[in-house]
Amino acid sequence: MPQESLCSTATADSMPLLPSLSHTKLLHWKVRIFLQALLVFVKLRPNHAIVGISWSRGRARKCPQNSLWSATNYGQDIIVGVIDTGIWPESPGFDDSVFTPKPTRWKGTCVGVPCNKKLIGAQYFLRGNEAQRGPIKPPEQRSPRDVAGHGTHVASTAAGMPVSGANKDGQASGVAKGGAPLARLAIYKVIWNEVVVDADLLAAIDAALTDGVDVINLSLGKKISTAPYFAYLQDALSIGGFHAVQAGVPVIVAGGNEGPAGYTVVNIAPWVLTVAASTVDRYISSYVVLGDNQVFSGVSWSRSSLPANRSYPLVYAADISAVSNITAATLCLPGTLNLAKAQGKIVLCRSGQNDGDDKGETVRRAGGAGMIMENPKNLRSEAKSSLPATHVGSKAAEAIYDYIQRTQSPVVSLTLGRTQLGYKPAPVMGSFSSRGPNTITPDILKPDVTAPGVEILAAWTGLKGSQFEFESGTSMASPHVTGVAALLRSLYPRNARNAWSVAAITSAIMTTATIQDNEKSIIKDYNFRTATPFQFGNGHIVPNAAADPGLVYGAGAQDYAEFLCTTGYSSSTIQQVLGVAASCNTAIRRGCDLNRPSVAISNLRGQISVWRSVTFVGRSPATFQIYISEPPGVGVRANPSQLSFTSYGETAWFQLSFTVRQPSSDYSFGWFVWSDGIRQVRSSIAVQGISTASVAVE
Repeated sequence: MPQESLCSTATADSMPLLPSLSHTKLLHWKVRIFLQALLVFVKLRPNHAIVGISWSRGRARKCPQNSLWSATNYGQDIIVGVIDTGIWPESPGFDDSVFTPKPTRWKGTCVGVPCNKKLIGAQYFLRGNEAQRGPIKPPEQRSPRDVAGHGTHVASTAAGMPVSGANKDGQASGVAKGGAPLARLAIYKVIWNEVVVDADLLAAIDAALTDGVDVINLSLGKKISTAPYFAYLQDALSIGGFHAVQAGVPVIVAGGNEGPAGYTVVNIAPWVLTVAASTVDRYISSYVVLGDNQVFSGVSWSRSSLPANRSYPLVYAADISAVSNITAATLCLPGTLNLAKAQGKIVLCRSGQNDGDDKGETVRRAGGAGMIMENPKNLRSEAKSSLPATHVGSKAAEAIYDYIQRTQSPVVSLTLGRTQLGYKPAPVMGSFSSRGPNTITPDILKPDVTAPGVEILAAWTGLKGSQFEFESGTSMASPHVTGVAALLRSLYPRNARNAWSVAAITSAIMTTATIQDNEKSIIKDYNFRTATPFQFGNGHIVPNAAADPGLVYGAGAQDYAEFLCTTGYSSSTIQQVLGVAASCNTAIRRGCDLNRPSVAISNLRGQISVWRSVTFVGRSPATFQIYISEPPGVGVRANPSQLSFTSYGETAWFQLSFTVRQPSSDYSFGWFVWSDGIRQVRSSIAVQGISTASVAVE
């Protein structure tokens, strides 16, 4: 993908606009929206979600007194808005038995499903969808009821009540609970048969702001491989998100499920918090028992299991090839297995090219009873399968292969084990999690953070036979961060003396994130190579640390409007769409100058300096020292290198200077951290230093 010039993007001012929107002008929104000829489809990627031993399935234990849960009474009375596929209100995670009456500030309604003191609002929006696609078709229902399961899963992850004994087929049994269990839920259904139209999305965001939600979760996004990704003021989520932030409401969004390729991250406006997906330390053990009594342990995320203590014929995929390309059959690529020879057997597949889910589907379509997959490093984000399957390491796979070759009638049984904790390394990035660089503004680093999003257990629609389900995707990671944002909003409420802005909440979550896994190494990518900020942003969320970050980076509507000037929009266009005056003649000239808790610089020639400001949010005077891990080939200097604060709310500026030492067309990565010896305020750096020769920036 071609890069734009230093700290800039292509001109966008000549592109057609979505309507001007203001959260104070509800009727104007809806009239203009439905008169628009532009009704853009937002295709959802299949909802492969990511969740593990997050708060959504943990052991019952006493909450520490200094935790964010304790400090906020589990997010009591914060209103979480979920814009998604709807809700299954009968799920036990939405029980209201411990709740007081609805907050008096709540202005929303409930239509078509039973609400209560926990689930205080439910609405649906489909006029735009039906105008474009015609009447909705079964199994969809003209109500907020969730027939897909996605919205229910997301809502319970963000704010579900504790449910004892939650499990899926006996696995991961424990107490399921959301990030802000005592928060209220407001549901806005906009996704119909995996499609949402911009008009419906904008109307839902408008309704949520009018109703009085405190935080919004949007686990949806365009599929960048099949549809153009519109610039900021042509994208409904971006526009609606701006108005939410303007109203003081954080917007948490899924970063997309089109990894591991680069340039795939979506929902990349700098005013929304974009979330990647990573694993947790939970896994389900499985055992391969051969006919000669050899036993090999492995990992399984299969959606089904075989009868206990029953043996099945075992074959090597290459030995039942239906094609001349034996290598393709060895890898269990689609259509490569002989149906007659695979029928009723367990097939050994080698690793490579396609993931475990695809290999399992190949075996299933060929009539196989199950699969053993060679998985050199137990790549857990690819361990899911549509039929009974066990993933084993390369040594075990070789031993199983040898057994097949020397045995006339090899047999095997697959025994599903039990849920195990303490898997290492964790977290690991999900292979599907979309990655940077940012396709519109490379100088805005996206995604922002990563959170649990692989095999997350949460509530499910009652139409599909189970109250709980494992799902994977950035859709599942996003509500984890939404739960944290809800708790922070409870701790620092709007209209209070210690109120935090949306940018402060975002900053606290980002700068307290960690880049270390449970082996104290840098977080790994799905292939066990070291991950980068293009995969994990600022790192994996640490909720308790976010309550006391020490310093926060601030930005508001005016800053974002002036940032849009750097992307080619004129002052009049910004005023028309966002209702904010921006003087593009005097605004910041480069996207990398926007005051964000990370730094990205593309096409750097020679040297450049960027400015940042931080606000002190500590309780007592403190002095912070900067520590820098330079990106390879790029020198970084800070001025000043020390910041001292005496009172809450005090602000200080600093400058970061970047110098190319060894040119490269590739990005290199580093970080800087402000520390007072107690708190670590860390920011990721991504720099593409292409030349040591400087160029003038006008």
